[in-house]
Amino acid sequence: MKKLGGNAKAGIQTDLDYDYFPSNIAFPKGSECYIFQETPSQSYYTFYDLAPREDITIAQWIINEKKNNTVNDLIEEKVGKNNELSAARYTDEDGDIIAAIKYNGLVYDAYYYQKGVTEDSNIDFTTDFVNCDQYNTVAANLLEEQIKINYKK
Repeated sequence: MKKLGGNAKAGIQTDLDYDYFPSNIAFPKGSECYIFQETPSQSYYTFYDLAPREDITIAQWIINEKKNNTVNDLIEEKVGKNNELSAARYTDEDGDIIAAIKYNGLVYDAYYYQKGVTEDSNIDFTTDFVNCDQYNTVAANLLEEQIKINYKK
């Protein structure tokens, strides 16, 4: 595994694919990359604080989505420990689930994982990029070293 060129059509995309790492860097022998394909035992939403977000309501998010996308099987619900968070999800024209969740006054783009449905991860690097989700210790040590050497503060 090595850093891919910007015009690469297929391959394994890893965390070496950052501008501040040298273009000729490669993982050492013994490196392993893993791709998660989870089958959840319960349905859940996830999001992260750097996800795209807006200062709107879930209802406004739905209106915006209906303007720009095909919205099928729309579900609005309350989620979280005490059902304190508003969330919505729908299936688009490609069969993908598009989701959002309101947290601390902002609506975040989210992922929705459905109970019993295995995550549809691309694992065929000959058709498109395969995104590496986790590394073994050999690869992780190289990443740590490169961050220390090359990360621009």
